[in-house]
Order: sequence, then C-alpha cells, then structure tokens
Amino acid sequence: MRARLVIGSQPLTTDYISRVTLDPVNKRTIKAELDPESQKNSVLEFLRNEWKFEALTSKGGVERCQVDFHVNFQLKDGNTIHKILLAQLFNTELFKKMFEAFVQRVEHVQKVKKARSPSPSFS
Repeated sequence: MRARLVIGSQPLTTDYISRVTLDPVNKRTIKAELDPESQKNSVLEFLRNEWKFEALTSKGGVERCQVDFHVNFQLKDGNTIHKILLAQLFNTELFKKMFEAFVQRVEHVQKVKKARSPSPSFS
C-alpha cells in the first residue's frame, strides 16, 4: 500500500509518499519507508517508521493493545536555514500528523466493526 502525507502550511510545506507493509509473519508490525519515486523530489534523504502492536490483557471486557512507534529520518543537504526550519517542522508536525492519521484509521475500523456486529435481540 502507498500513503501520502502533506506536512506544514504555506509557504513551508512538503509532502511525500511512503510504501507501507504489514509483516506477513506475525501481522503485528507495520513498516513504512519513503517511496523511491517520492524521494527524488522530497526534502527527505530517507524516512522509515515502524508500528508494533502488542495485545494486552483486557480490563472489564475492553480489549486493549500497546502501540510502539519509531521514526527515523534525515533531511537532504541544502540551505542551512531551510533545513533548520524543516527539521523543526518534521519534529513537531510529522509525528502529530502520523498519530492523527493512525487514530482516524482506528476510529474508522471500529465503526465498521460495530456496524457489522449483530445487534442484540430482546425477547
């Protein structure tokens, strides 16, 4: 799967496309790397992130999991002032956007699951 993310606001914005894969063996790890085509026009030299999910014991019938999130990136060499501004932008907004996108996806999946689950019947 490919995912596009836009970061910043005018006049300082950047976007990139990541290739996202699910670990086919344990299905608990999602990895994303900067798409090679996107990297050509990106301010990023590289970008890698990883999401690991671990099921926790339920409390009061509520399913829970722990999410570990790791990001590693490097900006391309260039104008020092521009690079400093982009680094600050990435250090604040990148993680916030990724987390918000994750939460939105979880909320969407939960709504779909709820809609598909059978309604209780009362006699």
